[in-house]
Amino acid sequence: KKLILQGGKWQKVKLTLQSKKYSEVMAIRVKETITKAFYRPGVERWLIMEKLGNDQYKYYVSNASKDTPLSCMVEWIHERWKIEQGYQQMKEELGLDHFEGRSWLGLHHHLTLCFMAYSFLTLLKYQAKDKKKSQ
Repeated sequence: KKLILQGGKWQKVKLTLQSKKYSEVMAIRVKETITKAFYRPGVERWLIMEKLGNDQYKYYVSNASKDTPLSCMVEWIHERWKIEQGYQQMKEELGLDHFEGRSWLGLHHHLTLCFMAYSFLTLLKYQAKDKKKSQ
């Protein structure tokens, strides 16, 4: 697969993370070309590059609309870690990956119960933190 690049410059974006306050990123609109379709341009997307230092970069692809601010996309990128941690926690502690049924409806019931349990436990965790702050 090849990418057709369209402009872009490095920008410093403020982050809401405790570990990192700023990130240098560049976002450009790209069109993926598909070799099986005789190099026809595909759908236009965002290619977001983040400098990590020491000549290292991270790359992300987003289907966000053209008018989405760069700071918003960078925030979404860094929120992904929290979501993945949530899924990992649901797999390990709540049995999200232990469904052995055969029906679509049963799978949805299992997923719904896992998500409800996770939401309830998260609520309890935040309520406990609020009680400690108020004391």
